[in-house]
Amino acid sequence: MGRAGIVVLTVDNAWTHVSDPTCFKEVDFLTSYFEEGYMFSPLYKRRVWDGKSHLFKKGIQCFPTGLLPSVTQGLRARGWQVFLSDQRLLPQKTFDFGKQLHGITLRDYQKEAVESCIASGRGVVSAATNAGKTEIGIEVIRRLGLKTLWLTHRQELLVQTAKRFEKRLPIKVGRIGSGSWHEKDITIAMVQTLMAPARRKETVELLSKMQVVVVDEVHHAQASTWDKVLMLCPAYYRFGLSATPFDGAGAARMRIQGSLGDIIHHTSNAHLVAAGVSPTPEVEFVNVNAPDLVMDEWKTLYRRTLDGKLLKEEGIYEAGIAKNAVRTQVTVRKVQEHQALGRKVLCLVFDIAHGEAISGALSCPFVHGASDNRFRRDVLDAFKDGRERTLVTSTILGEGVDISDVDTVVYAAGGKSPIRLLQTLGRGMRQKPSARMYYVDFWDTHHPILLKHSRTRYNDLVKQGICDFVGDPLQRKRRAV
Repeated sequence: MGRAGIVVLTVDNAWTHVSDPTCFKEVDFLTSYFEEGYMFSPLYKRRVWDGKSHLFKKGIQCFPTGLLPSVTQGLRARGWQVFLSDQRLLPQKTFDFGKQLHGITLRDYQKEAVESCIASGRGVVSAATNAGKTEIGIEVIRRLGLKTLWLTHRQELLVQTAKRFEKRLPIKVGRIGSGSWHEKDITIAMVQTLMAPARRKETVELLSKMQVVVVDEVHHAQASTWDKVLMLCPAYYRFGLSATPFDGAGAARMRIQGSLGDIIHHTSNAHLVAAGVSPTPEVEFVNVNAPDLVMDEWKTLYRRTLDGKLLKEEGIYEAGIAKNAVRTQVTVRKVQEHQALGRKVLCLVFDIAHGEAISGALSCPFVHGASDNRFRRDVLDAFKDGRERTLVTSTILGEGVDISDVDTVVYAAGGKSPIRLLQTLGRGMRQKPSARMYYVDFWDTHHPILLKHSRTRYNDLVKQGICDFVGDPLQRKRRAV
């Protein structure tokens, strides 16, 4: 890969410069990863593209500073003498954001997370839903007393977070999103607004002032839009918050590590349950018993994307879950069972048509990412205060939104994403520890891929080590046709 020698890495907050062009290949290798499904791409098949995303920018001879430890270790293992020229300057406290947080005393694990952030200067706080991640972030910002940008991706989260800041600190925060642009010493911003072409000049100017950047729901930071914002921001302090920061994919881990750093604190669901912060969920997997998707039908379930990747799962999902009448009926009956017991029920779906079918059968509201902002706000408020006792929502909308006192979570979305699954479980973990929380999922036996997904979700819940299971779906045999 090139001759070993001496290389100087000049370190700044966002980027690290590489001095010797002869080690560019090694640095590029250490800071690249294969994209998911790369082998299906026509560009890869024609050998036009190597199938990788490359985080090393040869034009400016830089890689994301968060990857400095792994790059340094990798170069030294290859025989290079690596010298660091660290240009980062520790900013000094500028603002007084109050002596303490109002209305709350941080728990021990929250205090530990805060200390880890301040000592590390960058990194990811991985804390399960109901751990109080927002309060952790606010306390870090209060302690640092610096110009801060808090990034989010949904209007509901922007409003919710701004209200929480103004409840905990004696200040007003700035808000950027949905047509509004108001900057203050602490600004909550939607990343989509920052990356709007018409706002490019304002965004660059805003980011240049920031000394602290915090990313809420940091698992989204693997997306190129988030990454661009973070790498334009020269902030010294860089933090991410999420219950599910990494899903095991190299793309997610490397991009987030590059822009923010690695995990510096972890609080699990098991810790919260053991500490009496969260309830123990009672989990039931319901047999769907829908007719099998027969072999002749499978051929119609295969689709191709523009890059030529074969997406059989997309068509199977639609036929087996989103537009499957039997599965929808089973879901509705299970919701009605919990309604009859006086429980507050949240049902989550991935597909809009699926949500409309369930909400129509239940005569309850359905909110999703494309719903009118006012309608969403009114429905969520009614659900929070108990005027609505049943709500169907999309998994995307449910993420991060503070909906407490949910008795039953019905996960009708299917799939195998661990991030989506654990975010969904967390919707019910905001219950009082003394309360009982019920989680309902579905055992889809009518197609091997759907059954595989059910098994994956079941095993992911088992790994949490906190669930009481009603029956053992792994002992069930497939229904005879």
